[in-house]
Amino acid sequence: VRVMGRTASGVKGIELDDASCIGAAIATEDDTVLIVTKKGYGKQTKVSEYRETKRGSKGVKALSVTDKNGFIASFRIVRPETDLVIITDGGMVMRMPLDQINVLGRVTQGVRLINLKDENQVASISLVDKEKEEEESSENNEVINTENTDSQQSVDLGNNQNGENPEDMLAEEEGIVEENDLDMDLGKEITEPEEDEI
Repeated sequence: VRVMGRTASGVKGIELDDASCIGAAIATEDDTVLIVTKKGYGKQTKVSEYRETKRGSKGVKALSVTDKNGFIASFRIVRPETDLVIITDGGMVMRMPLDQINVLGRVTQGVRLINLKDENQVASISLVDKEKEEEESSENNEVINTENTDSQQSVDLGNNQNGENPEDMLAEEEGIVEENDLDMDLGKEITEPEEDEI
């Protein structure tokens, strides 16, 4: 495909006959393409299985289309650490990991990805980053362990080195103070009040 001006009409890329183009993407030999059909079927196929053809040709078959799996709804070039999100025209959304989708040959029908009700069809698909559930759970466990350690330290600080209860120590201190006050009272000289002179 040569470079042309902004107002140019372009050149023919593929011979469609009665079909229609649903998208385009740039890929390398090491990439994997994900295909999802309107009836909820899908598969992954290595890009290396698609041979190069000349511009304006009919291309090669990417999916065996039947009444069972239906026409292609969309496709994506797979990125690592991603999940597949399927959206139907009935308002249903399904998220699934890509490792549950088989890597099949080029001329295959695919496997069922989602159960559609009535006359619903797949409207669109998207690839989203995979959730890091394991990392989040480990971080939560670390926070809980830290809180437990802090609470245990606060309890240990409340007791003295001999393991005595702070309330008992306080009561003993109060008893000592009362005894000291009593000793001080006993040590005072008792004097009788002087009589008034007549």
